[in-house]
Amino acid sequence: MEIGTTGPQPAGRTTAPRSRGISTTTSHHYKALGPNAWSKPATPKGVSLQENLKGSWRPQPERAAPRAYQLLRGLLLRHPSKLRITTLAGARVRLENITEVIRIFLSERGAAPDYRLIGGKFGKSYTVEFKGGAEIGGPLVRAALSSLRLPDGTYRKLTCPAPVEGEPAVALFLNPDQDATKKANDWHFRCLKRAVQALRPDPAYLCDSRDLLVSLRWRAVVQLAWDWNKSTYKVVWFEAGAGNRFSAEDRADAEKGYFDAVSPPGGG
Repeated sequence: MEIGTTGPQPAGRTTAPRSRGISTTTSHHYKALGPNAWSKPATPKGVSLQENLKGSWRPQPERAAPRAYQLLRGLLLRHPSKLRITTLAGARVRLENITEVIRIFLSERGAAPDYRLIGGKFGKSYTVEFKGGAEIGGPLVRAALSSLRLPDGTYRKLTCPAPVEGEPAVALFLNPDQDATKKANDWHFRCLKRAVQALRPDPAYLCDSRDLLVSLRWRAVVQLAWDWNKSTYKVVWFEAGAGNRFSAEDRADAEKGYFDAVSPPGGG
């Protein structure tokens, strides 16, 4: 016998007569979820109560702009306690040579801080990681970079001995370590700039790496924009700056040069 009935029920019946206004099954879920589970849904601002109750209004998911996404990833993935070292024109150096150069460089203002050098035995890119996390390593990175600037405003040159005796020393470049997303964005933008410059050379181009925008004489020409559907960049042209200078064939050639540069080579 079920609660709320006046007598035995026929076999196979799952709900009782609504003598109390709700079935036993509903009553069971009501007690389990609590009284607030069946309350009237809140009406969003700008939406009428009738639209909300009928279900004709649907909340639209918000998509973060590519720029906000990149900034967020930059804050999460950037390593403020790391110093990136690269060589001029990708020349390779020996690990023992660059280890000694960095040891002397970091010891110029006193005892060298606690750090480790990460890289291959014969490479072109190395990383100095200061121990102690961002609070300790961050100021050390800034101090190392500031020490490269001379009082007259110029920058000193840091070099490493060449792996082959008698060859000129290899120039080193020090920069704060960047996250993988920022590196990828910079690479894509460099490929676009090269494609545009190769097609229509002009020293007056203005290149904004923050917005991935190329302008000419204060007019936007071309920009890289993120395509959410394909999860890749697309090339967007602006008629204000490109209308009289880049024809349809020119734009197709520039886009082909860009995509050929960023696309991995096909294997045979």
